[in-house]
Amino acid sequence: MPGLVYIHAIMLAISEFKQLNQRLPEPNQINQENDETTLRNLSINHLTELTPKDHVINDNHFSSLLKTFVYSAKGAFAPICSAMGGFVGQQVLTSITGKFTPIQQWLYLDAYELIKEISFEKEYSAIKSISPDRYQSLRLCIGDSLVQCLARQQLFM
Repeated sequence: MPGLVYIHAIMLAISEFKQLNQRLPEPNQINQENDETTLRNLSINHLTELTPKDHVINDNHFSSLLKTFVYSAKGAFAPICSAMGGFVGQQVLTSITGKFTPIQQWLYLDAYELIKEISFEKEYSAIKSISPDRYQSLRLCIGDSLVQCLARQQLFM
């Protein structure tokens, strides 16, 4: 359960960060204040609102999740984007027709199984040396090694 609360707090913090800075967070910023530190502070503010007063933050788990979000914030994973697009389209039709009540809650889809073994620091430094192409947003999510593995597959769908 705490992992879900952490994810929700980090998502709220990313939304707030984007409103404040007009961009998504990036790792290894050389600003006066690191994006990860700013996002951490915003997330902790949201966590204090969402959790009971006696809740103790599991710092290892929270830091790991936060790092994952910072490194992949500018990425896009096409299958999840497609699923979300279908879901949002269905909700728009539901709202327009008025036949059913649209869902009024957050929806999270993840592919954590793909990224739990990735060393983001190594992958991000490798990605910076690759010229941007159409797979850049996918590389930010799952790393270059998995993108290369997918490219070598000989599958037709």
